[in-house]
Amino acid sequence: MSLWMIVPALFLITGVRRNTQVSVLILAVIVAMQSGLLALQWEEKLAGEMHYTLIQILGVSLVWLSMYFWKPVKTISWWPAVVLPMLAISGQLHGIFLVVCGVLLIQSLQWLKVGNHEPNGDKFSVVLPAIAFATIVVFPQFSVPNPVFVSWLMVLTIAWLGDYLLTPEEEEEE
Repeated sequence: MSLWMIVPALFLITGVRRNTQVSVLILAVIVAMQSGLLALQWEEKLAGEMHYTLIQILGVSLVWLSMYFWKPVKTISWWPAVVLPMLAISGQLHGIFLVVCGVLLIQSLQWLKVGNHEPNGDKFSVVLPAIAFATIVVFPQFSVPNPVFVSWLMVLTIAWLGDYLLTPEEEEEE
């Protein structure tokens, strides 16, 4: 979950409001934090396999890439609704939940692109992964290692700082 904080940082680096100095700062913090986690896993001081973490970083980056090149469609496809009864019959409640979440994610992206709500998209991209990881941290049955928490906190902070630095002055006065 902590790796999802890479997405808002990538949006800030490649967004319309981007600035070279801020982009380099954000990228440096992300690379440093992820390299630190990978080094700790390499030395077996942090649970997990280094190659799985690399695959997760690649997966999150591919999700960002697909969202970056997103092209909205005019009509809604209802084929996921066909999957729901099959999952319900087979008793796959987790599958139903994932399909519904996927459809809601796609609809949210459609709403942001079609309705010209993209300035809100920057805020959503920072807040949503932060809420998801913070929820895991709050529940006592989950144990989040300190290096993972520090990495998440640093990437969250640099995403907020980057968003603040890239916010136009007119918008700050309102």
